[in-house]
Amino acid sequence: MLRLGHERETLDVVSDRVGSPVYSADLVAAVMNILGRADLQRNYSSTYHYANEGVCSWYDFATAIMRLAELPCRIMPVESSAFKVAGPRPWYSVLDIDAIRKEWRLDTPHWEESLARMIGKTFH
Repeated sequence: MLRLGHERETLDVVSDRVGSPVYSADLVAAVMNILGRADLQRNYSSTYHYANEGVCSWYDFATAIMRLAELPCRIMPVESSAFKVAGPRPWYSVLDIDAIRKEWRLDTPHWEESLARMIGKTFH
């Protein structure tokens, strides 16, 4: 998105598909936190999902990227039917992170906070 924001004046982005973005640095920190506290003798039978807090569409995410990076590229909302994809995509792909937060007492930052940190690192 950052590259496209530098190259284009406008960009069509899907507005009818939502999820929870994940900043890889937050995911790595969570995994390292868990590994540092895990009891290797215990049998963990749960499936844990990790994502940042909050929900947004791809359009919302792209708009936030352009705003935080201060790029003039206009993001135009379009329905996912405007794009040909190899297979069906879910309209709602938000991960339930309650189990990992509860079991490991993790503080999960909001996706916009993490995006701001990522963009700050990219431009500085």
